[in-house]
Amino acid sequence: MTSVSDHAEEVAREQAHIDRAYGALDRLREGAAAAGPSALDDDEGAGGTFQERFERERATADARRRLGELRWGDPPLVFGRIDLAGAVEGQERFHVGRIGVFAEDQTQLVVDWRAPIAEGFYRATRADPMGLRRRRAFHCRGRRLLAIDDVVLDADAGAPASDEDALVGEAALLASLAGPRTGRMSDVVATVQAEQDEVIRAPMAGLTIVQGAAGTGKTVVALHRAAYLLYTFRDVLDRQGVLVLGPNGRFLDYVRDVLPSLGEHDVRLATVHQLYPGVRAVPDDDVRVASLKADLRMVRVVRRALRMRQRRLRTVARVPVGRFILKLEPAVVNHVVDTARGLEGTHNQRRRIVEDDLVAELAAELRRRNTASVDRMRDPGTDGLRHLLRRTPAFVELLDRVWPLLRPEELLHDLFGSEAMLRHAGRNGLLTVEEQRLLHRDRSAGWRAVAWTHADVPLLHEAHARLGPLPVPPPPSTDPTEDEQYLVDRVIEHVLLAMEQGMDPVMEADLRRSVLDEIRVDTDTTIEAARRPEVLPVWGTVLVDEAQDLSPMAWRMVARACPNQSMTIVGDLAQGTAPWSPRSWDEVVTWIGPRHPARRHELHVNYRTPTEIMAWAAPLSAAPSRARAVRSSGHEPRAVAVAAAELSDAAAAHARDLRDASPDGRVAVVTAPCGVAELQQRVGDGVEVHSPETAKGLEFDGVVVVEPRDLLGPGGTTAPLYIALTRAMSQLVVVHAQPLPDALAGVAG
Repeated sequence: MTSVSDHAEEVAREQAHIDRAYGALDRLREGAAAAGPSALDDDEGAGGTFQERFERERATADARRRLGELRWGDPPLVFGRIDLAGAVEGQERFHVGRIGVFAEDQTQLVVDWRAPIAEGFYRATRADPMGLRRRRAFHCRGRRLLAIDDVVLDADAGAPASDEDALVGEAALLASLAGPRTGRMSDVVATVQAEQDEVIRAPMAGLTIVQGAAGTGKTVVALHRAAYLLYTFRDVLDRQGVLVLGPNGRFLDYVRDVLPSLGEHDVRLATVHQLYPGVRAVPDDDVRVASLKADLRMVRVVRRALRMRQRRLRTVARVPVGRFILKLEPAVVNHVVDTARGLEGTHNQRRRIVEDDLVAELAAELRRRNTASVDRMRDPGTDGLRHLLRRTPAFVELLDRVWPLLRPEELLHDLFGSEAMLRHAGRNGLLTVEEQRLLHRDRSAGWRAVAWTHADVPLLHEAHARLGPLPVPPPPSTDPTEDEQYLVDRVIEHVLLAMEQGMDPVMEADLRRSVLDEIRVDTDTTIEAARRPEVLPVWGTVLVDEAQDLSPMAWRMVARACPNQSMTIVGDLAQGTAPWSPRSWDEVVTWIGPRHPARRHELHVNYRTPTEIMAWAAPLSAAPSRARAVRSSGHEPRAVAVAAAELSDAAAAHARDLRDASPDGRVAVVTAPCGVAELQQRVGDGVEVHSPETAKGLEFDGVVVVEPRDLLGPGGTTAPLYIALTRAMSQLVVVHAQPLPDALAGVAG
């Protein structure tokens, strides 16, 4: 047994190493801070060769990035040590920490927690020591080491042979859980557990699915995995990007500090409703409409709506070209449309194919109609004729009729605003008459005035995948092409004939420039092209939190945002509150349509929710969890019955009591959505008010749950109430006027 004096000596030695590591870190920070400003000097940065400017900009970016990696606030730099088996005492030991740190002589003082050598710190057991003799966990406060916790991993060291249930750095872990919440999630890099580390270090390719009950650390696992992937696959992900999707804006604010504390600043945080640029979607106010738009049948509805805009003609089209009126028979135009429908590519890309085919037909007709007086003029050619036709209203109208350039917003606005289009898109039983009625909305204000909802975003994304962006304007050119020069010559010739006299060279040069500018005006790239949506971004890897609430249509959108299908999907099936929430992760895999096998993980330890509260919440779980709570708060939950007229006042009073009892902590009231605004006015400062939906993923020291029966979902589902009860880390008060739901009454007494 280690004596108190021996322990004190070990703490002192480790403190000396930590001090040395912090000294090296401070020098790194000073060097990085000095590198940035020098590269940004205005006088120096403005001059030099292109190569010199490029190198300065690259050095500045590298310095800023490195400085960001070295800034994470107060969390400790070093949080443990591993000793390799078979090594001489004092040698082959590695201190594990937030980032790698080297001394001036290049001796490694700290190993980055993401490095392969550090894996054993999180996952070694006596049954599988992974080549380690000892694992030592540090309990630090800032730069000060408070205590050490040793686990000897040698099988012959006299320790029990199995420690599968042991927690890595248990003292530090439980201390961090016992502290008050701050309103921002903290990283847990010092206390990551073995089953969490297995997820964090899983291969990047393919789907990694993580099922975890409330409190099992799903979110921190996903965020630490993002940091690990960036460290391990830096070259790839620096180019392709990392995207983390959360359920709502409050959740993103809550987790925003975790990745910077791990030294990573180049990760995009967003909600799934932000995946279509340029649209600020609002929540849906009709769950029936939202559920219908979430259904995979909408893929066929959108496809049919687009096909309706690729129109066939019934009457002859007439196009004036010079002195001729050229005709296009319906059979000719319809053949062009039918051919384009069968080709690869997006709708807007194929517009050029339709245009080329129609121009070719008109060019052939023009050659057949040429008179002898025109034969002496050179044939304008297809390109030259195209430029003329793009300035011909009748041709532009024909092209817009049979194959218009479309934005996703226009397509969906026209679809939902037209009973006839909805009826045609929903034909053959795809949509019922009632479903068509639900989708219909007024279109009088135009598509730019539409208040798009969360459920519309996947449909816009789906439409964009089929439409593609509008054409990009051609790059400017100073020299006319051969066809452009011919057209300019013909215009000048006609002007001269009209004037019946010559013009001076300056006037002719000005006229040529003006005519050339007019010829280059492309009707495909005018006002609408200036407003065209950008090509939708794609990412090298995507991590989805609270994944149980994404709709089938939303999963199609996420899959398009990550075409290589490197996805980490974390959630809890028992917390699914949407009508479309899956019953199993197999459904999600089907919706994504993976090209790679899906890896499955389940988290079994509940770190957040104390045993006292889990005794109340567990019976409400629609999918009974095997996760075990590992801590007790010492506070039993309370159920308080009040009169209906006193419900709001009682809830506010209990919330204020919890706030006063824990002034440094975080307190929330969870109520039905319709009661959020009223209670927010009653509770005052220092207390948050949430619905179960906005409380997802958040944690509080104390929680007041208001009227549990009002928190039951459609058909009496208990998921919203389960979410509400599992937000508290210490104290829980349930205030009710109605009888408690049966599952809760059975444990609340």
